[in-house]
Amino acid sequence: MEDEIQSPRQRQSEDDIQERLLELEQIYQTVPIGLCFLDTDLRYVRINDRLAAINGQPVSAHIGRTVREIISKIAPTVEPLLKRLIETGEPVLNLEVYGTIPAEPGVERAWLNDYYPVKSKNGNVVGIAVVVQDITQRKQAVSQETYRQFLDFVQSLDVMIWEADAATWQFTFVSQYTEVILGYPVEQWLKEPDFWIKRIHPADREQTVASCLNAIAEGRDNDFEYRFTAADGRVVWLRDIVSVIQDTTGRVRKIRGVMVDITQQKQAEEKLAKNALSDRLTGLANRTLLLDRVLRSMKRRDRHQDYLFAVLFLDLDRFKMINDSLGHN
Repeated sequence: MEDEIQSPRQRQSEDDIQERLLELEQIYQTVPIGLCFLDTDLRYVRINDRLAAINGQPVSAHIGRTVREIISKIAPTVEPLLKRLIETGEPVLNLEVYGTIPAEPGVERAWLNDYYPVKSKNGNVVGIAVVVQDITQRKQAVSQETYRQFLDFVQSLDVMIWEADAATWQFTFVSQYTEVILGYPVEQWLKEPDFWIKRIHPADREQTVASCLNAIAEGRDNDFEYRFTAADGRVVWLRDIVSVIQDTTGRVRKIRGVMVDITQQKQAEEKLAKNALSDRLTGLANRTLLLDRVLRSMKRRDRHQDYLFAVLFLDLDRFKMINDSLGHN
């Protein structure tokens, strides 16, 4: 009878324990992160409302069921990690998981999962404590900042960077430097259908478009040169380095490219070619060009017996003195 009688101190101690358990339960259910406890068979023993909502089923539907039964989509990724945790006793931390929840099926979300071993007094793993944090907003903020930094970097480059739909060739992005070189506002590139095709130089248009179409059809990158009419009427030589972007089925969805202004390079090449075939003093055809034309005429005569040609030699009085004194330099 005496053993059944509790002292006031014992009753107070039990009341304190119950109060603390209630406090812990309230924290467990109201904390803004997902919590659960799994046994060594990966069955749910306990779970809070937050994690149950993330998994899309009530708390009662979890108890006694396995991870694979509740979250079948990510089970192939999670199960091997949890089994290794049970074998080694080492926690699995910072596992990022992506997906949707039933309440917002069209919204991609991100979670950060931590798995901690729960051990008995002798050190054996008897279960797993799971902590799940929704990091969607954090990821979005990082993504937005990363995109802003990337966009700032792209806009600072002295090249023309673009992206377009592979099916319609409608531009979806054009860097600001394009306006500097070609004079057209970025909005015009983005809104006007066939903008790019219409402004390719007529002599280059058919071959350039065909080259691009073939590259898209074959799913390969391409690199080509063509002339483009700028907003002020100038003809600008462009080198276009194009990459194709394919989806998981291999279909080309987007094309991306870098346009480089090579006008000065082309002008230098033309000047070199002209200098190689003309006299620097008079600008007339030089001996190299004369011999080339004579050889061509001789070959044509070999193919066509009725073809005749002649070489006319003209001498200018006292020009040798001018040529000897000025022409060689």
